[in-house]
Amino acid sequence: MSNGKILSLIIVLMLVSTLAITGCAPKPAPAPAPAPAPVPPPTVTVTVPAPAPAPAPKPQPVVIRLAADHSAAQASAYAENWFAEQVAKRIPGSEVRVYPASSLYKPAEALNMLSMGNLEMYCLQPTKTAGWDPWLNIITQPLCYTTYGAVLNLPNTKVAKMLEDRLEGRGVKVLSWGLHSLMTGIGAKKRLITLDDFKGMKIRVSAPLTQNPLFESFGASPVAMAWGDVPPALATGVLDACATSMGGFKQIKSTHSYFTVIGPGTALTDFYLYSVSKVWWEKLDPVTRDAVKAIFDEFIQRLNEMAFAEDAITLEKYGTKDPTKPEYTFSLRKNKHL
Repeated sequence: MSNGKILSLIIVLMLVSTLAITGCAPKPAPAPAPAPAPVPPPTVTVTVPAPAPAPAPKPQPVVIRLAADHSAAQASAYAENWFAEQVAKRIPGSEVRVYPASSLYKPAEALNMLSMGNLEMYCLQPTKTAGWDPWLNIITQPLCYTTYGAVLNLPNTKVAKMLEDRLEGRGVKVLSWGLHSLMTGIGAKKRLITLDDFKGMKIRVSAPLTQNPLFESFGASPVAMAWGDVPPALATGVLDACATSMGGFKQIKSTHSYFTVIGPGTALTDFYLYSVSKVWWEKLDPVTRDAVKAIFDEFIQRLNEMAFAEDAITLEKYGTKDPTKPEYTFSLRKNKHL
C-alpha cells in the first residue's frame, strides 16, 4: 500500500475515533427545575363558645315574725298581709307570720327581743315604746304641719336620722317609717270649737311626756291610758274625750261622735317605725337582704297610700259640712271643716 493511502486511512480513522468519542461523551445534565414556592399550611379557625354566665345568685328562704300592737282591722294590717304574700311569692320557701294587737309580745318586750335577735321584725309605735327609749317621745310631740307631704317628709329629717342611729346602737334597725293616719284628733261628746271648750275635760293621751303639756295648756286634764282601756273608760265617764287617729275614732264613734282635727300632726303624729333585729338582718346574705328590702319598700308605699285612703273614706262616710251635726270634722287651725 502506498504511503498516500496509508495516510488517508490514518486520517479517516482519526476522524471516526473523534466522532465516536464525541458521540459517547455524556450529555450535560439539564438545569434543575426551580423549586416550587412553599405552600403555607391551611389556616384552621376553631370557634370556642364563650362559657355560659354563672346563674345569678338567688335569695335564700326566710321566716319573718312581724309583731305589731295595732288592730287587725286597720289599713296597716292589710298592707302587712300584702307584704307577707309578696315575700312568700318572690322568695320561694319563705314565710311572714303577722302578729297584730300585741298577740306575740308587748311593745317593750318586742324591742328587747329585737335587740337580742329573738324577733325578726316589729311595727314600733313611738307613743307605746317611749318607756324603752324616752327619746322616742320626740316624734310624739305636737307638730305644726300644713300638708300631707310635710308629714311624710318627717322620716327624711336630721331628727329622724338621729333617732334611727340611736335605735340601731341598741340593736334595732329601722327600715322605714309608715304613716298610719294623717287625721289625728280628739273624739268627744261635744264639738270642740275653741280652746275654752277643752277646759276641765279628762282627755286620754298615749304619750304623756309630750302630750300632757299640750292639753294642760288647753286647760284639760290629760290621762295616759292604754287603748284597750279607753272604750270602757269613755262609756263610764272616767274619760271625757280621747286623742286618737281616725281609725281609733271609728271604734268610739257610737258613744263619742264628734271628732275634732286640730291640724296635720298637731295633736299627735301616727308614725310607726318598721324595724328589724340588727343581729338577724346582718346574718342575711346581701342578695336575700336586698330582696326583702325591695319588697319592704313597696310595702311602705302601699301602706301610706292605704292609710291615706282609709282617712279619706272615713271622712267621706262619716263627715258632714253641717257644723250642727256630730259628724262635722272641724279644724281649729283654719276654722273650717276638713
